[in-house]
Amino acid sequence: MSAESGVEFYREAGALHIGRSETTDVASIGRICAEDGIRCEAYHDAGLAERFPFLKSTAGMQGYFEPRNAGYISPRRLVRAQTIAAERAGARIIDEPALGISESGSGVTIRTRSGSVEAERVLVAAGGHTQSLLGRSLGFTVYGRTAALFRLGAAETQRLAGMPSMRCLGPKGDNPYILPPIRYPDGQTWLKLGGDPVDLPLDSEADIKDWFRSGGSIEVADRLQGQILDRIRDLALEERRVVPCMTTFGDSGLPCIGPLSERVTVAFCCYGKSAKCSDELGRLGGMALLGEVRAELAP
Repeated sequence: MSAESGVEFYREAGALHIGRSETTDVASIGRICAEDGIRCEAYHDAGLAERFPFLKSTAGMQGYFEPRNAGYISPRRLVRAQTIAAERAGARIIDEPALGISESGSGVTIRTRSGSVEAERVLVAAGGHTQSLLGRSLGFTVYGRTAALFRLGAAETQRLAGMPSMRCLGPKGDNPYILPPIRYPDGQTWLKLGGDPVDLPLDSEADIKDWFRSGGSIEVADRLQGQILDRIRDLALEERRVVPCMTTFGDSGLPCIGPLSERVTVAFCCYGKSAKCSDELGRLGGMALLGEVRAELAP
C-alpha cells in the first residue's frame, strides 16, 4: 500500500506482549510464534528488565518481543494511502457522510447531504455506524471507549526512544495497549494508552453522537493513567488528553462479513482490531460482495 500510494504510514518499532508468567494468554503468544515461524524473543523476570529498562516491574512477568514486522501505523496516513491507491485503481471518492441506504429491485441508493448516489451493489463498512445506517439491528453491540494520550517533554521522549508498542495481557480492565512516543500533527510527542476497562453500550446514532461530543470518560482516563504509571518506570507526564472512541462487539469473536441481500453486503464488528488488518478485511468484504467467497450472517 505504501508503494502504491507513496504514503508511509507504518513504523517498525517492534511489539512487546507482556503479562504474568502464569497467564494463559501469555503462554499462547510463545506457542503461536513457534507454530507459525514468527521471529520472537522470550524474556522473563530480570531478563525482561534488562532488555526493556523502562519497565517499572518485571517480577513474575513473561514477555515475548517481535522485533520485525511489528510496530504501529498512523490511521490518518493509512486512510490517505488507501484513498490514493483506490483512486489510482479507478475508484471515485465522494467525501461526504452517508445518511441512509435504500434498496430496490434495480439497485441501491445512498443518500448524502448533496444528493444521492446510485449503485448496483454496496459494501457497507461503517464500523459502529453500520447498524444505524442500515436502519436495523444485526445483533451486535457498539461500545463507547476512552483512550488517553500523555504528552512527553524532550528528555522523556529521548529516554523512551527505544520503546516498542506494548500489548499488556491480563484480566479485562487491566489489559491496555500502549504505543511508544509518537510525534503527532500538533508537533507534540504523545504516549497513547487504551483498553476496555468499561463497557458503555451506545444503542443508537444519537447515543454515538452524544458520546463523541462528551469528550470521553475522565474516570476511565484516570484509571488508564494509573495503569501506565504502574508499567513505565519514573514516567514524567506534561499533559493528558482524553479521547473518545468506539468499537463493535459480537458473541463469536469474529468480524461480521457477509451479504444481507443480493445487493447489500456488510463488513464490520472488528472488536477494535480493524485498523491493523483493514486491507485484508476490505478484501474479504469485496469478495463477499462479488460472490467470490461464501459467507453467511447469523440471523
